[in-house]
Amino acid sequence: MEAYHTYVLSIGSNVSRANVEAAIKWLQAEFGDIKVSHVYETPAISSKEVVCSASSVYNNSVACVDTLLDYAGLESLFKTYELERGRNAEMRAIGVVPIDIDIVMADGMIIRPWDYRQQFFKIGLAAI
Repeated sequence: MEAYHTYVLSIGSNVSRANVEAAIKWLQAEFGDIKVSHVYETPAISSKEVVCSASSVYNNSVACVDTLLDYAGLESLFKTYELERGRNAEMRAIGVVPIDIDIVMADGMIIRPWDYRQQFFKIGLAAI
């Protein structure tokens, strides 16, 4: 019998709140009943601690999904979704993030420690 995995996701966009809301609706359609925080704004930062040039504000949310997909399969699904919505090399080069979905935790383990420590994740995690 296959086991379900629980993933906690960081969802963000420096383009629009609507992009985050659309991603949440897509996640609900893909995974059914999910836990999800409200959409909220935080200052833009990067893992290099440099403010993004495209926008000084990010729209964020945190979601928790249960799925039979393994980490690699889920990551691939998210990267395809992002690419279909304009997150390509050109946009990355100019600091525009139409949508970003990152797996921060998998089955209770922290996968992205930097993201886990940031306010943009902590706010949403506390809400779910």
